[in-house]
Amino acid sequence: MNDYRNGGMDMNGGSVAGSLAGFAIGAIVGAGIALLFAPDSGTRTRQRLGASAQKLGRVAGEKIDAAKSVVQEFGTDAKEAFKAGKETFVQGRERRTGFEQGQGEFNPREEATH
Repeated sequence: MNDYRNGGMDMNGGSVAGSLAGFAIGAIVGAGIALLFAPDSGTRTRQRLGASAQKLGRVAGEKIDAAKSVVQEFGTDAKEAFKAGKETFVQGRERRTGFEQGQGEFNPREEATH
């Protein structure tokens, strides 16, 4: 199973979505400032802006794909944990039912070790 100790938080305490949003906003602001100080012609500036937009789109797509992968892994792990918990519950219930029907003596301490 994966380790979700941070509960979807990055190492600085912010959420992954917040980090991605900050990255996107920073990229947009940076591109705007670059345009303001660009000494190139309009044609060259538009070409650079287009290339930057393509790069930003590619990076954003990669981040979205990575986030989807993490969510899918988390969903798989959650399903596995739920299934294991359900199986443990059913086994415990079956043991208790057997003890109630006189097939043995119920010992809560023994139950806790299973």
